[in-house]
Amino acid sequence: PDVIDRGPDTGDTDVCPPTGCLPVPCEDSVRSSDGLIALYDFEEGAGSVVYDRSVDYVGAAVSLKAALVFGQDFNGQIHDESGNAHHGTLRGGAQWSPSGGPTPGLPGYLSHDASEQSYTEVAHHPRLQLATSQTIAYWRRHKGSWGDEIGIDLSKGDNSYAIKHRATSPTILEWDLRGGPQGSRAATASGSVAAATWHFVVMTWDGAQARIFVDDMERAAAGPTTVTAPIAADTQLLLLAAQNAVANDVRRYSNVDITGLALFDRALDTDERKFLHNAGRPMDLEIVGDTHWLENGIGLDGGGLRQLDASPLYDRILEGQHAFSFEMWVKANNTTQGGPARIVSLSRDPFNRNFTLGAQVLALEMRLRNTDTNDNGAPAPLLQPAQVTTDLEHYVITLSQRQATLYRNGQLVHTVATSTDLSSWQRTFPLLLGNEATLDRPWLGAFYLLAIYDRPLDLATIARHFAEGPATPPRCTVPGP
Repeated sequence: PDVIDRGPDTGDTDVCPPTGCLPVPCEDSVRSSDGLIALYDFEEGAGSVVYDRSVDYVGAAVSLKAALVFGQDFNGQIHDESGNAHHGTLRGGAQWSPSGGPTPGLPGYLSHDASEQSYTEVAHHPRLQLATSQTIAYWRRHKGSWGDEIGIDLSKGDNSYAIKHRATSPTILEWDLRGGPQGSRAATASGSVAAATWHFVVMTWDGAQARIFVDDMERAAAGPTTVTAPIAADTQLLLLAAQNAVANDVRRYSNVDITGLALFDRALDTDERKFLHNAGRPMDLEIVGDTHWLENGIGLDGGGLRQLDASPLYDRILEGQHAFSFEMWVKANNTTQGGPARIVSLSRDPFNRNFTLGAQVLALEMRLRNTDTNDNGAPAPLLQPAQVTTDLEHYVITLSQRQATLYRNGQLVHTVATSTDLSSWQRTFPLLLGNEATLDRPWLGAFYLLAIYDRPLDLATIARHFAEGPATPPRCTVPGP
């Protein structure tokens, strides 16, 4: 529940990532994590939930050791490398709100109101100096009128600072690094943030180039930038939602809510940034209707599984290249199902969808909403006969570069031309397995694995995944700090 300093790298022992102690694979897997959005292995869990394990794979090779981390709770404490606690202060009415945060993994946040001159202050910390490289990552939400909205200020109180991050308008996000008495502009991101909306902001500096990412999309890059020596550690204050302008007299306050803050003394790579972004946004599935657990799978008897908020999926696919892969290990109960019977679907009801892969007797049918089809994804771009059996099958459907491709059991089956303009997709449509949201288009069978990617898997990767089979590597708990 504290603001926890994970400390320096003390050897080979891993530490928990900023979101807490997460399970990770105990051994290497050939399964690709590049572009992975969600992964379900359908191990029997608690209650009526199937857990999204994608963070296990993306985070497996990530060793995140941050100087400062908070997210689950906050009581103004920070720990240094020696385990000593330093106390920060919530000032002017700043408070911790336990609910209303950006994600299920980050339910709470620090609330700041400029009219009350509220902000959060944390005493100096040795690892918060400006290093030769660094990363700042946090969730922020602006509220109220726009001004010079400071998110983070690391300074010594005489208008000289090591780091300052601010939004000056709904479309301008700025990051300043010290390059002189008052810092120098490292990067400016345009068209980046909206009021009353949570955004995940990451700023990296690798010693030569400054980059800003908003919601896992790069919005600005600049370099080379001249950065001078850091401010003396014993004079630094870390402020959230305020700027320490003159002699520790805070002159600027901001209407900014903040959570999930992590600072690093190096530039994070792509996988690490994705891990931080996605760890708090799991797409766990809710079990609805008649189902039963199997060994390493779940049987569907007229019910299904759903994730009503599939926004992480839409964020990745629609703000990326309009490409995807749906990979699954499934076993149908029979070869007489029609409708088509929904295996995997992104849809609102039987007549409105973004994507569906279903069984039409012995054929597999893909419906896809794009510029070539209607709101129901018809006419179906792909209807491939003689694909459905009652055996355990490995199917992969990919979309990229105006082509949809079906793979079965590690082999390419068929490729068709179709539009990859998905601009008509509806972001509010849920992710559904084994049925429609209305529970009147059931597919009877069993799921053993489902993985969703924001890129097309190639044949070599698909063949490796097929050879690996539906089982996923065992998990082991990463030790805490």
